[in-house]
Amino acid sequence: MMVAALTTITILIGLFLAFLVTSPFITIFHELGHAFAYLILTDPTKIDIYIGYYDDNGIENKKAINFKVGKLYFHIKRSFPLTRGGGLCKSDKAETNYIKQIIILLAGPFFTVLSSILIGFVIFNINVHGSIKLFCALLIFFSINSLYINLYPRTKREAYLSNDLDNDGSQFIFVKRLKKLYAEYIGAIEIASVGDYEHAIEKLSYILEKCPGEEKILRNLALYSIYAKRYFEAEVYLLEIEERFELSTNDILNLGCMQSFINKHSESILNYQIVLKSDPKNITALNNLGYILAEEGEYREAQQLLDKALQLQPETGYIYNTIAYLKVLEGDLEEGKNLIDKSIELDTKNAYAYKTLGVYYLKIENLMMAKDSFNKAKELDSQIDLNIYSNELLIKQQV
Repeated sequence: MMVAALTTITILIGLFLAFLVTSPFITIFHELGHAFAYLILTDPTKIDIYIGYYDDNGIENKKAINFKVGKLYFHIKRSFPLTRGGGLCKSDKAETNYIKQIIILLAGPFFTVLSSILIGFVIFNINVHGSIKLFCALLIFFSINSLYINLYPRTKREAYLSNDLDNDGSQFIFVKRLKKLYAEYIGAIEIASVGDYEHAIEKLSYILEKCPGEEKILRNLALYSIYAKRYFEAEVYLLEIEERFELSTNDILNLGCMQSFINKHSESILNYQIVLKSDPKNITALNNLGYILAEEGEYREAQQLLDKALQLQPETGYIYNTIAYLKVLEGDLEEGKNLIDKSIELDTKNAYAYKTLGVYYLKIENLMMAKDSFNKAKELDSQIDLNIYSNELLIKQQV
């Protein structure tokens, strides 16, 4: 029995090591398959290929080896393959034809298998060391296994990702369901990418009527509704997602954002804490929770959260503004003003920075500058909540 157990463990360890050795090649073949399909079926000017990680805000390209071959721009994580994460292929030109998109999706896993078989055919027919032939046999085996893994529908929902990632199988099903509406969907996403959320919501609402309960459409509608400040609509979409599916970390983050905007602070605090429990480095949750706690008078806890956010993502305007807001509320006006200036220097269109500036001038009794700052905040964001400070300004003006 002991011998059988040791044999089983040895086989498992051997398979694991074989997977580690072949995994980088499978990832590269997979992403190249998508890239070649893009090149053949579309006319892109640039295709980004991420190897060893996903294109995510949490990982900067400076941490990767970057080079280009023609229209292909490679970004390979330096610790690859000794790291978590697979890869991603992104074209600067989205494909709107659903049949072509399906071919592009299938090209990745099938190109991996064909490449492995072709390499194996060559190696098995020349005189090379047996270890190389063994490697090729394992490469073919794991590439066939990857075919199943990539085509079996699943979604990668992990805290370190800013967005949920559907594998090729899930995307295939989504594209197939939408069919000719897929072009409308891509159009909505492109419109949203330039900030026209109202138009994007209109297009996605039409698609949702034709494809009721479509998970990805609901999630996009929830997010864009928050961006468009249609908070109660966002809440409806998020509740439908919770009822039909399961809220992901990003959904809970969106729910927290929506609740903070409509002054449901106790609920938003709870949801931000849930997000940070699974993703302690979530910048948005750290910043937003810090902002709410500052308004609640929990200055010490707010400072800890904001210090962590700034350490993770320095030179970010809205984080400097939140720290500035905290300092002004604490009464450290000089430090607060320095941080406000830094925030505006980094982001001149942040309405909350001008709100903080108005509060600062209100504290030092410069009522004219306070009024101008609040007006600037309203100009940048017509729905920003200034009620408490506007009323305070009005009272002081009447004294």
